[in-house]
This record gives sequence, structure tokens and C-alpha cells, in this order.
Amino acid sequence: MVNVLFQKLRRNRIFCGMLHGDMEQKERLKTVDAFRRGCFRFLIATDVAARGIDFESITHVINYDFPTGKETYVHRIGRTGRNGKSGIAVSLVSGEELHMVKQVEAYTGRSLTLLADPGTDEEKEKEFWKSQRIKSAPKPAKGAALNAGIMRLSIGGGRKSKLRASDIVGTICGLEGIEVSDIGIIDIRDSLSYVEILNQKGNMVLEYLQTRPIKGKIRKVRKTRGTL
Repeated sequence: MVNVLFQKLRRNRIFCGMLHGDMEQKERLKTVDAFRRGCFRFLIATDVAARGIDFESITHVINYDFPTGKETYVHRIGRTGRNGKSGIAVSLVSGEELHMVKQVEAYTGRSLTLLADPGTDEEKEKEFWKSQRIKSAPKPAKGAALNAGIMRLSIGGGRKSKLRASDIVGTICGLEGIEVSDIGIIDIRDSLSYVEILNQKGNMVLEYLQTRPIKGKIRKVRKTRGTL
């Protein structure tokens, strides 16, 4: 389920990270570090993969799958609202899971506010996804020269080598002076990946990636033309 949600967000061009038990430890640590540095706003994780990891300033915890144990529920929502700060925990619950909500209420001594399913509004959903997207590159007018502030880079490696957008974002954000808003569209293909660098920072990223490994390997990174 973690990978399904990750791909859903990526299809809507929302940068996020994921943690699950099948990842190697170094990949988990890299994802955790990138999240702490603000390279992406959303982290999708299983209970096992996220156990023992502490983050500051988490504003929201969303239980996509309602926890099967009351202790697990408390552990999950305890990641927000720390050190006197406020936080919000939201759980998606089906009718068959309402008995587990009652168990949590009895265990914590607090009532959980239940809200009806608001249904799906296609226009509102589109606006939501749009509002969550990181700034992307503006498309040039027909026949106009490409925006001078955008550089498109090709990176050796893609789906066949299990390279993910989060790997690219995490590595690029390791460069001082680069923020997630400087990264535009990322296109992962079978053997190559493409990324747009915005705000006239392409040359510094290109130079940085010549000696910086992406997912544990130095990749061939070149300047390229065209749109993504």
C-alpha cells in the first residue's frame, strides 16, 4: 500500500518519500534525512519502517489504514503535537472498523470526532492536487525560446535500476543553496531519468551531480534539450 500511495502522489507531481520494510537501511536513512531537510512535505511509511524515528514539527498524521491495535494508534498519532506544539491526526475509517475506534476511545479516554464521507467532487479534487504541487516550470509560448532560467538534465538510470524521483530530489537537495522549489518536473523512464532545474541553478546542480552518487552510484548527468 505504501508504494501505491507513493505512485498516486507522484502521478500528481507531488514530491514525497516512503519507508517500508523491503528497503535497505541506507535507503531508509537517506529518505529520513531528506524529509528532515524539507526536500519533500509528505512521508508515507509502514509501522515497522517508521518505528523509533523521531521528527520535529510534524503538523499532521493521516492513518490511511486504521491501526489494528490501540497501542499502535497512540504511537502513530504521537508523532505530531510534540513539545507543546499543536497537531492534527486524521484517520480514514470504514464501517467495519468502527469497533476499533471504540477500543481506541476506551484506551485513551478520549472521544474521536467522526465525520461523514464528504464524497468526491472532481473539481475540488483537481484544485487540491494543484495546491499541493511544488512549483513547476512554466511552459514557453509556442515558437518562443525556452526559459533561460530552466535547465533540463538527463540522468543515467531509471525504472530498471529502481531509481525513484525521491532519490533524485534527496540528492539534489543535499547541495547548499538548492531548495525543493528549485526542482521542476521529474520524468523517470526505463533506463534514463530527466529533471528540470529552475531559477538559473542548473549549472551548479549539473556540476554537483558529476561527483555525487544518486542511490549509491555515480550517474552520467548531462544537459539536454526539450520539454518534459
